[in-house]
Amino acid sequence: MNKSIHSQELDEARLSKIDIDELKQGSKIVIKKSPLHGYGVFATEDIWKNEIIEEAPYVMTTIRRGVLCEECANNIVDVARFCLTYPCTCETCKELGRLMLLVAGHFMQYNCCEHENERTIKYHYNSKSNIITAIAANDIKRGEELLAWYGEGYYSHFVTNLNNYQVGENYYTTKFGSKN
Repeated sequence: MNKSIHSQELDEARLSKIDIDELKQGSKIVIKKSPLHGYGVFATEDIWKNEIIEEAPYVMTTIRRGVLCEECANNIVDVARFCLTYPCTCETCKELGRLMLLVAGHFMQYNCCEHENERTIKYHYNSKSNIITAIAANDIKRGEELLAWYGEGYYSHFVTNLNNYQVGENYYTTKFGSKN
């Protein structure tokens, strides 16, 4: 694929819309076994840079990543693996941790790449409509796994060490999940 020929303009107007009549449901993707971990999202057709892959509603919870009592942290670890966090940079979120989101669509299935420059998708959050959009960060070939970037430490904790991971283990005491 030639990136300079196939890349398209990002649909900024759609991303900022408050009322979208119909959400894009990902006609070019499928969920299947991933060589990285569990299941992942794969392209069934070529996807061009800046193409909207899918859109889905989200609900912001009152649970903050990194601020839980030990009992809750021990019981919520599996949920935390599948929840996205709202990318807020306010002082409260910096101090207490970002709020977790419950997201529809395939968003819980996008695996994380090891390094930020390897991601093939990026997310756009519309806080006015509570819609999250997955957008191709570059051209994606048919059969390729779509990978998100969830931040420093996520890959090494949840992907690399997953075989050693025990349900109920308190990951908030690790470097990745610490409040500090």
